[in-house]
Amino acid sequence: MLKGIAKAGDGDTPEDRHGVVLALSNLSKVLGAAEAGSTFSVVAETTATLLRVPTAIVFTRRGGALTVAGSSGASDNLDVVPAARKIAESAIAGAGPVMLTNASAGDAAEARALARAGLVSALCVPMRVGRSSVGAIVVLSDVLRAFSPSDIELLHVVAGQAALTAWRASNEPDPQAEDQAELIRLAQRKIRELSLINQVSDAVSSTLELDELLDIALEQSLLAVEADTGSLMLINEETNRLEIAASHGLDPKLAETTHQQVGTSVAGWVAQHGESVLVTNAHTDPRFDMPFYRDNITSAASVPLRAKGEIIGVLNVNTTNPERKFDERDLEILEIVANELAVAIENARLYARVHRRTDQLNSLLGISKTVTSTLNLDVLLRRLADEITKLFALDACVVMLLDDLSGRLRFGYGAGLKTRRRYVYYDLASPLAAQVGKTGRKLIINDLRASRQFATDVSTREGFRSAICLPLKNAGKLVGAAVGFTRDARTFPKSQRDIMRPLGELAGVAIRNARVYRQKYKMAEILTQRLAPATVPTFDGIDIGHKFLPAHEVGGDYYDFLKVGDGKLGIVMA
Repeated sequence: MLKGIAKAGDGDTPEDRHGVVLALSNLSKVLGAAEAGSTFSVVAETTATLLRVPTAIVFTRRGGALTVAGSSGASDNLDVVPAARKIAESAIAGAGPVMLTNASAGDAAEARALARAGLVSALCVPMRVGRSSVGAIVVLSDVLRAFSPSDIELLHVVAGQAALTAWRASNEPDPQAEDQAELIRLAQRKIRELSLINQVSDAVSSTLELDELLDIALEQSLLAVEADTGSLMLINEETNRLEIAASHGLDPKLAETTHQQVGTSVAGWVAQHGESVLVTNAHTDPRFDMPFYRDNITSAASVPLRAKGEIIGVLNVNTTNPERKFDERDLEILEIVANELAVAIENARLYARVHRRTDQLNSLLGISKTVTSTLNLDVLLRRLADEITKLFALDACVVMLLDDLSGRLRFGYGAGLKTRRRYVYYDLASPLAAQVGKTGRKLIINDLRASRQFATDVSTREGFRSAICLPLKNAGKLVGAAVGFTRDARTFPKSQRDIMRPLGELAGVAIRNARVYRQKYKMAEILTQRLAPATVPTFDGIDIGHKFLPAHEVGGDYYDFLKVGDGKLGIVMA
């Protein structure tokens, strides 16, 4: 799995360096979880892969002698291990690295032995804990290799991780090495933490889709501190309440229905004060006003998500393992993760807002093209109702028109009910339309059944739960109202509410133009009909018939009859 992730020498790409960090992190986990006897082969394999050499041998001290604890790629040639042991002894004696660039040019016995085995170059560093050398790692190359300072440093890092495991397995503990061992443990943990933070950073920067981003970030956060369950809560920009946007290990129904006021519960306290907390017993902590308790949680941590100086949410992690207690270091890691996450969330939200705004403009453009493509009022009302239904995902839509003479709203067009009777649509929409006619402002009813003012027998029979009513205006004057209904409970988010006003103005202008056109058309039609001859001259033996057929909506051929003399008739056509 590690093949090819590191280069020999300097000039590694960022991807290579990231791969090295991951490899060292995985090695640290293996060394911390397994017994020494089964891990040094992994150390040898990792070393050979990182340095891209065919052979790596790990020696540990047993009773003063160096024995092979693990190897990778070691041949059956009897010269290899003794020669490598000689090199390891030299490194331990000198307490520093030993490098053999060209074995064929060397005079030492171990150099000649390596040359006979087909190996050319060698590098060895001791494994030390404090002042004690507990072994050494030798890498062997079958091609001429001048190991770089980066190679030596990398081998030192691997040797440092393996040294602690070898020291624990030995029966010769050095009291002076205990502090050094603790430092090594901290270094191993630091490597794991850096690797996890790297993974979180890569994960959250891999997508701008908010839901996918939240799931990835939460998963990485739980891995970072070895937590069982957790959630990401975001502050709803409209209600200012905390809502669970992503969760792991929680009941899906609980995650969907949990809405907390800022200041309530642990997460609410964190959102209100902007401070991270560690919790072991929420029952006895006076800071938290808890709506309910989860007694199976033995340790919990919550950190705020802060973007541009504002709290936008809370990251919560929990564990039910009695032996696992989160500490300040875990809290620091979560805070680092939260900072990365908050920026990514803000970027994803910005992307979503831009995308949503683009969709809104495209919708308005499409509606504009649709409603302005005809001056036929009946066709316009039908198209307008269809577009509003699609835009807001409605189950029924009714368009009411203001009568200029009576000042009352009358039925214009309706769709979505099984019946085609106009009065049913009128009864359904008239209470909401009348209210909008009085106020001139849009009306949103989240729970229609709970409203005595706007619920009707028709809405109850049809099972409508929510409703909207948009004023349709031209030059600031009401010309009608569009009323929509849904059978599911709907809140109509801000993105939809923002588009209602421009939509109402656009539709109002189109309706006004269509009504003016209809009036002018009727006037032109009446004028044209009055210009047509009412009677036809009569002549013996001749029957003359005529009919007025407009060539277009208004107008057509003008004609008339003229008597030009006895027995003569003139016909004028234009």
